[in-house]
Amino acid sequence: MTHLCALGAYASAILEEQFGNATELIYASLGWGDAEAAQLAEVLASGAASRLEELCLFENKIGDEGCKALAAALLGKEGAAPRLETLILTDNQIGDEGCKALAAALKDGAAPRLEALELSSNEIGDEGCKALAAALGKEGAAPQLETLNLSSNEIGNEGCKALAAALKEGGAPSLKARDAPSTRHAPPMRPYSVLPLRVQELITDKRKPRHLKVTCKERGIKLCKYSALMQKKFRDKFDYDSPSYHG
Repeated sequence: MTHLCALGAYASAILEEQFGNATELIYASLGWGDAEAAQLAEVLASGAASRLEELCLFENKIGDEGCKALAAALLGKEGAAPRLETLILTDNQIGDEGCKALAAALKDGAAPRLEALELSSNEIGDEGCKALAAALGKEGAAPQLETLNLSSNEIGNEGCKALAAALKEGGAPSLKARDAPSTRHAPPMRPYSVLPLRVQELITDKRKPRHLKVTCKERGIKLCKYSALMQKKFRDKFDYDSPSYHG
């Protein structure tokens, strides 16, 4: 696991050295914006992280431009991260344009092994959700996807309808039902917006749109409120930050 606290003058060289054998890169809660995301994307695009399986950038300030750069990087040199299974962009400032870029990259074959895409607590609206739904549905992107988290965004009924339609036509075929995780000890999360979503368990608030409920029932997808993956990341972060963790 690699943790990077700041980007300096020699960041690219340092990252390239670290990336060679890295399977997991976690750059969370660093205040990174588009410039840092673009610099990271440049290294990824070079093919330096060909063994990467998880990229975690949650709780930063990455917006559309940074997300576009990361999406472009995933389509880089022979597929910049062909083994990538988990991409976490939770709690950033990504809107429709960034989500569209990510959807386009997935449609074009980026990250063919992707199993988990965490995009909760961003600024994605109907247009971004519709682009992602189209990629997962008609275009058959991310065939191994088991988790999609769009909770705490700005997605309304139109985005929800598009996602329901994509699931109904067989999009994301790897989704399957399983029991929802316990939320009794879940960390505090930001209030949900109109359409929080997660797939394999599909996260949604109490206002579950009927067409989405019906489609998920038909597909055997469990509706629930929290992302088990993000709960684990929060717990790991709290443990890492606690004095007892460092002795």
